[in-house]
Amino acid sequence: MVKNIFILFLFLSLTHLFSAGFDGLKLFFGVKATGLGENLSALSGEIESIYHNPAGLVGLSPFEFKIMYLNWVAGINRGDLIFAKSFKDKSTIGLSFNYMWTALESENGSFSYLFFINDIAYAKKFNKIYFGLSTKLVYESTSLDEGYNLAGGLNLGLMFRKQRLTFGASIKNIGLSFVSMGETLEVLPTNLNFGISYIMANNMMLLSSFRYQLDGFASIHTGIEFPIYRGIKEDISIRVGNIIKISYYENDLPLISNFRFGFGFRKEGLRFDYSLIPLGEDVGFFHYLALGFMFY
Repeated sequence: MVKNIFILFLFLSLTHLFSAGFDGLKLFFGVKATGLGENLSALSGEIESIYHNPAGLVGLSPFEFKIMYLNWVAGINRGDLIFAKSFKDKSTIGLSFNYMWTALESENGSFSYLFFINDIAYAKKFNKIYFGLSTKLVYESTSLDEGYNLAGGLNLGLMFRKQRLTFGASIKNIGLSFVSMGETLEVLPTNLNFGISYIMANNMMLLSSFRYQLDGFASIHTGIEFPIYRGIKEDISIRVGNIIKISYYENDLPLISNFRFGFGFRKEGLRFDYSLIPLGEDVGFFHYLALGFMFY
């Protein structure tokens, strides 16, 4: 347990994760997106788009839901539950719940942290243009401070699709806390995302995006999905992603921490996704899992 607390605070010092300002919103979301380099701002028909670009909810099956789980650094538990319902007028509504929680104790002290997000989204197709928006409620509390943070926010997204090529743009986390642990209200970490995706003739998918946070940090994300087998009712794909951080916090994490690996399996209405998050031998290698169901 003492080792876990040491690893936790080492990781916090490297990533500035639990600093003020709802920094949990800067983390990666979604198993498939993570395996593609945390990159899903220009891909439609994907339920995880509720986190990256709500316009991407267009094109889903009539009803879908997905469950995700990650046992992360030093026992941090992360989980997701997403529901989406599509309608004949080419619109989709989505609902997601995401939490991150840890509690560590030792003879030298204890630490606990809880972060919760609830998103409600709407997406609509207008000819070749997809539009999406979502509202969010964000809760944050830590044993290092008294009280809690509570905020409301908004995500907006657009996509333009022409045959195999899709362009996407979104602005995320527009909002302000209305309950704060500090003396002043906290502004959510707003970021801008611009992405492009292309599906090749052999169904290989190429994705790239640029993310800019209004606090001055930026990153470039690339991902490739290789189809290993594709049938009428089932398919298997492997994924590789990379993240290039620009003007980001200096840290001592190894180069491999910028890469992501994963695979996906679908059989009729059942989907399984997996992503590997390698943070090096000192911090660890972590497995992000998802189980999804599609009803036609």
